Amino acid sequence: MSVQARFPLIVAEGHDLCVVHGEDELNQFEQVDIENDEYRCWDRDGVPFKLTWDRRPGLAPTGGAPELPELMGILGKSAQLVGIDVDDQVHDPIEVAERIILAFEERRRRTPIGRLARMLRRWLRP
Repeated sequence: MSVQARFPLIVAEGHDLCVVHGEDELNQFEQVDIENDEYRCWDRDGVPFKLTWDRRPGLAPTGGAPELPELMGILGKSAQLVGIDVDDQVHDPIEVAERIILAFEERRRRTPIGRLARMLRRWLRP
């Protein structure tokens, strides 16, 4: 029996994270990276999936057992890298991943290049 992917999914490339809310969002991943197995992917229960390429990106079950402890470990390391504390009360990996992504984006906005980009967007606005 094949396991169907239940969105949202967490996609990781090293410690870079992305939460994918639907199949159409898989288009953001590059064919060469998918074919080189550079991404790891899980649903909220830690069930692993593989990004595949057949004229377009897709998903396939790996057949592996849920990896929730491993997923939470990866999320914990990513949280440390962006300087946030993921308390033990949060057990939903999707919520943890979204917190990490927001913290990363906030840090990026505070960098000089982020401030310059904001100024240029304001200046170029019609």
